[in-house]
Amino acid sequence: MAPQHQNIQPSGPFTVLAQDQQGRPVKIIIPAGVARLANSVGPHTAQPTVVPSRTVIERLVLHGVIPNGEPFWFVYLNGKRRSPIHPWAQANQALCRATFYNDRVNCLKWDSDGQLYSATGLAQDLTSMATGRRPKSLDGPQFWVNRAGQDLVEIAKQHKIWP
Repeated sequence: MAPQHQNIQPSGPFTVLAQDQQGRPVKIIIPAGVARLANSVGPHTAQPTVVPSRTVIERLVLHGVIPNGEPFWFVYLNGKRRSPIHPWAQANQALCRATFYNDRVNCLKWDSDGQLYSATGLAQDLTSMATGRRPKSLDGPQFWVNRAGQDLVEIAKQHKIWP
């Protein structure tokens, strides 16, 4: 037996939340007449597709948790997490500062050259400077702390936007 559909006429206007090409949230308002026209084409109205943010940085940016311009510091740690900061980072503090910008990919503006970098890319570059070897992988957001000593992952967890 075929499913029966109710013919619901939207009374419109409708608001659809989406993301632009840079991933910034946008609001699209569809006038009532256009919504009725779209509904007359078939029994179902289109549902907006929600694409979950995959990274901690995407979620921080999407939720606007960190204001543009907030300073962060690279904390290259010896061995285990929360051990003393590596002597290189202490000796090169000017190289270890960046400013946060709400960009889903390149969220850190490095104070040394004024260029935007991803948290992981800049952490890899600085780790390479410190050790002479570029790591194949690392969790960059955990290497950047704010004035309170919280890294980017801890900030996202505090705001309940990261597992």
